[in-house]
Order: sequence, then structure tokens, then C-alpha cells
Amino acid sequence: MKCIWVLLGCLIAIADFKFVHKKQEDGFVNILEPEGDSLTVSVGESFTLFCEITGDEEGSVTWHLNGMPIVSESEGRVTVDSAQAADSGTYSCRNPLDFFDQADVQVTVVDQAEPVQITSTDFDSVLVHEGDIVSIECSGPPNVQIAFYKGGVTDANKLDGTTPEYMITMEMHLDPNTHVITHNGMMTFVATADTDDTFYCADRNNAENADSLEVSVSSPLKKRENYRLSKKAAPLLKKWMKKFIGKQ
Repeated sequence: MKCIWVLLGCLIAIADFKFVHKKQEDGFVNILEPEGDSLTVSVGESFTLFCEITGDEEGSVTWHLNGMPIVSESEGRVTVDSAQAADSGTYSCRNPLDFFDQADVQVTVVDQAEPVQITSTDFDSVLVHEGDIVSIECSGPPNVQIAFYKGGVTDANKLDGTTPEYMITMEMHLDPNTHVITHNGMMTFVATADTDDTFYCADRNNAENADSLEVSVSSPLKKRENYRLSKKAAPLLKKWMKKFIGKQ
């Protein structure tokens, strides 16, 4: 019985392969440039998309950006000079003779000049007490995904909110006109001795684009010890002052 199922599976796989191979021979839309289904460029850079119908069938193709037709300067080729944020989106290469024959590539234009910023404070460091609630807000430039880190911007130090000590919320805003996505985040935690560290907010794909905040945590025990010391020192200081004044 087991052999029958294996044989049946092999026959289905062969039939599927022949069907796909036959479709490729007939001609299907294929994006040749760039390689892969996504492309990231910086503002001001240029990029080129090239698509054609491969196989026996010949014909022209059309390009669309976020569903709207765009003009190609040559057969199947689109070049964008000095890319801007508005050039981000889904570029679709379509076969005008077959509505379902389409290939997509996601283009993201990032502004490397805009840094990731911690927006909850203008200072590079803050002093808090044990038990205080600390919130760190962060904003990223358009089309840049951000993440929080503790002690350094490495994968091992990334805080993803899975631990109960840190509550992380992320918001994503999509501009309906430019299709530009902006990411904002907030991390909240209770100050303890373990959180006496430097926290970072950074671009997930570019560790150099980061902002940091040093959090110094003061222990209530140290505060009480300092208070007791001052209480003991006060009578001695008062006695010394009387003695000093009496000599004048």
C-alpha cells in the first residue's frame, strides 16, 4: 500500500513539472532586473527595472506602480533617476494579453540622511530611581524599520518584547499618496539595577543609523543611607559651630 502512495506522488510531481514547463515554454512575464523580488536604494540614487516575456510567446509588457500604469523608456525597461520617497512601492510587470500574467518587485527608497531618533527626551542620559517607570520613544525615517537594543546594537542585544521586563509597541503609518511607510516605537520598563545601561534605537538593517540613551538608576537604599548620614552629622556640625562662635 505504501508503494502505491509513493508511486502516485511521483506521478503527480511529474505531471506538475510538465505543466509548469509547458507554461514557461508558452511564454510568461519574467523580471530580469533586479534579481529577486525586492530592491532598496537611497534617495538620489538611480535604479533600473527590466522585464520581458520569456519562452516561445513574444509580446510587449507594461509596467505599473502601485496599480497605476507608468511609461517605460524602452521595451520592458524602466529607469528612475534621482529616486525619491514617492518612487517607493510595488512595481508590476504585466502581460497585456493575459490579465493574470504578472510579476512584482518591491522597491524601497530610503533617506540615509535622516537618522533614527529617540524622541522622548533631548538629553543623551537620564537619572531615574529604582521602581520608576521609564518610557523610551523612537521614530525612524521613511521606509526604515526600527528596533530597540540594550547594551549595544547587535542581534544578541535586541529587545523584541518577548520578555516581561520590557513592553514594546510598534506603530506603522502609511501615507496614502506616496505609499511611504513610517515606523514609530515605544519601549516601557520598570527601572531596576539591571536596567542601569545604555539603550539604543536603530535601523534593523543599518546598525550605524542609531540613537542612544544612557539610563542611570539610583538605588533607594543609597538615598536612605545618605539621609541617615546627614542626620548623624547635623548635631556634630551644630556643636562645632557653637564652639567656634564662642571663641570669637
